[in-house]
Amino acid sequence: LNGAFELPMYQNHTLSRDTDEFWNYLVDELLLSRVNAVMLHGRGCYVKDAPLQVERGYGTIDAAASQYYRGSGELCPRYLTRFRDAVIRADARHIIKIGMFDPMDHYQGDIEKAYGYKPLTFDFANPAHYQYFFDHNVKVLFDIFPQDMWYRDSRGRPVISTWTLQSERFSNGEGNISTMLQWIKGRFEQEYGVEPAIIIQGAWLKRDSTLTTTPDLVEGVHNWFSPRKGFLHSQTEFNDKKWGVIGPGYRKVSGNTFHEANEPGCGTICREVPRRGGQTLIDGFEANKDSELILLEGWTNMGENNGYYRSENPAWKYPCQYINLVRRYADPTPETIRFQAEGADRFHDTTPGNLGRSYADRALDVAALKDGSGWYVGWVEPGEWIEYQDVTLGCGTYRFTARVATWSEGRSLRLALPRLDSVGLPNTNNNFELVHLGETTLGTGNYNLKVIFESKGVNLDWFFLKKVNDKC
Repeated sequence: LNGAFELPMYQNHTLSRDTDEFWNYLVDELLLSRVNAVMLHGRGCYVKDAPLQVERGYGTIDAAASQYYRGSGELCPRYLTRFRDAVIRADARHIIKIGMFDPMDHYQGDIEKAYGYKPLTFDFANPAHYQYFFDHNVKVLFDIFPQDMWYRDSRGRPVISTWTLQSERFSNGEGNISTMLQWIKGRFEQEYGVEPAIIIQGAWLKRDSTLTTTPDLVEGVHNWFSPRKGFLHSQTEFNDKKWGVIGPGYRKVSGNTFHEANEPGCGTICREVPRRGGQTLIDGFEANKDSELILLEGWTNMGENNGYYRSENPAWKYPCQYINLVRRYADPTPETIRFQAEGADRFHDTTPGNLGRSYADRALDVAALKDGSGWYVGWVEPGEWIEYQDVTLGCGTYRFTARVATWSEGRSLRLALPRLDSVGLPNTNNNFELVHLGETTLGTGNYNLKVIFESKGVNLDWFFLKKVNDKC
């Protein structure tokens, strides 16, 4: 993390893909953002087939087994078994849907590690090369996730998106890229019973003119963005539809992901595009209001200072700011939202430090749940509170529920909204149970949702809102 200036607010030792905490953070943020699909990043695995015991034993990978997880940038899709399992832990399998994003810029070197020889370029005329694309990457990723977790477009097709083709790394594109994509779509259908929808970057069209004359081969085209030119969004029209890409901000010296020169104010040397208090992201969303699909670059991108995660960095007005902005456009009138207590934007805590020593190094007292699915806020005292800020809701009546644990009678808490009263809590024998916090009617607007602890002896896992009608 040296040289990364916009870190998440979570404890640094958990900011590794080798920890369950990392994946739990990500799944919670994605659920809170209400994104329609998660385009998981896969760069291929040097070893095509992994033994079943390696698949199941990823938590303790020994030196011999680690080869099955090696890939360019350590982005072999087998790492995503951790993401799948975090989704299951969060009971979100019916909500989170996945697609695939493959940058492809690395395949030339990957072929050497997979096949034992180094080609001068990735040759689109060589079937062995584009078989690497499918066998070592696409198939690995889609095998990990059951089909009910796949995001599908309006025609029921799973979605694969790609990045640019750098000219010095690829050859023989004309007439052959379309052949490769036809082969990949055929192999996918043979394997899974459905063709994928493929979205490519505009450079592909320049490398193979037949892509525009082959019906139904390419579903969409994007043109990414150029920090060097000072903008972080684009919109491209293709097949009578518009396709967008956006980012919230950017700073990275070319070729140096973690570098002291990436500090705020580094200017042109790091291709800096400031966040402008969230306006850069808002501009991207507004420019793409009529896009069929918008790719959000870099959810966890710490190295390029390009993330959406919770952070207490000064570039965030409050920790969930960018998550809230995404939800405002992805689902402006949400029917349901779950708010994890430990992830609150603001809080009032009367004891110094984090008595639970988990989640984040701030004074909110947080401990891990015994089942490993997340965290809870505990050690509360009367008058302490947590708050989620700037939550956009549509007009309607909302029902609120909390998951709490207590170990004696006479405990209470309150959600600080109009017409909601204090709620007495039963003795749950320190087991987490659901408690109804009440219903209230709200007009369209932004709300600060504050839970006030009126007594000690209460642990709060999360609270939940559900819209029950549109009456105001």
